[in-house]
Amino acid sequence: MVDAPVRHESFGRAITDIFGTIRAHGRELAVMALPYALFIAIATGLSKAVTLDVGPSAVAVSEVAVTGVAIFLSIAVFVVVNVLMFPLTLGGLAMISSAEVYGDAALPSGIRGQIFTRAADAIGAFLLAALILAAAPVALGILAALVSVIGSSLAGFAILVFALAILVIPEIYVAVRLSLVVPVAIRQGAGPRDALKRSWELVHGARWAWVFGVELLASLLAVVAFVVLAAAGDAIHATGFAKFIVDLVFGGFEALVATVVVGVAVGIVYAGVASETAQVGAHEVLPSELPPL
Repeated sequence: MVDAPVRHESFGRAITDIFGTIRAHGRELAVMALPYALFIAIATGLSKAVTLDVGPSAVAVSEVAVTGVAIFLSIAVFVVVNVLMFPLTLGGLAMISSAEVYGDAALPSGIRGQIFTRAADAIGAFLLAALILAAAPVALGILAALVSVIGSSLAGFAILVFALAILVIPEIYVAVRLSLVVPVAIRQGAGPRDALKRSWELVHGARWAWVFGVELLASLLAVVAFVVLAAAGDAIHATGFAKFIVDLVFGGFEALVATVVVGVAVGIVYAGVASETAQVGAHEVLPSELPPL
């Protein structure tokens, strides 16, 4: 068992580390996040490209069918990419940023090797966390639909809105406590269930507010970058195929920046809480231990 060096960070230091890691390792981070960002940009660009901008009376049945299939495929690609690629991308970014916190170094090839070795565990842990977070909203949606069918649509809608409003705080609380499942799965070699348990243990008590604050600010920074880049893309008044290319390029930049900021923040948060906790029964793979491939 190898323990990380003890390092308790203030909120301000954690934010500084986010920017410092991006500045010091921008190239490695971009390369790590680029495949995922490209797939997201392509899926988003295709969904925009197949949207029909004409009135219903002027649309042929064949056009509607082709458009429907294209939109379905773009959504399917989007879901698959997020399920399979996002947790691995997040894990790679977290490995780089946590290495920066530990003051260690690792070869990019070693990090990729560790990610692929733990890919099944990382994806499984990510899916379990997503299912846990989705369970209550889905159940409420089904309940609201039943009420709409048996009673009235207004009653069903009211129940749905009220229930979702009540669920906001519990969902945020659970999401923050499970937000470290991917780096735990990759760095500690934990299976999906153990990764969920370990993340829940790491983010408890006063640590929850610290993790929430850092992740919230990182998310806000990602949103700001996304909005700025989206506005820049819209300012280019392109049409036809040129518009598709513009949407593709700016969409890729939006996904790249947002993913890097969030992934780096998760790695820094993980390193901050994991370094304070005795890791009984878990071996954390430090960057220096990663073998070059």
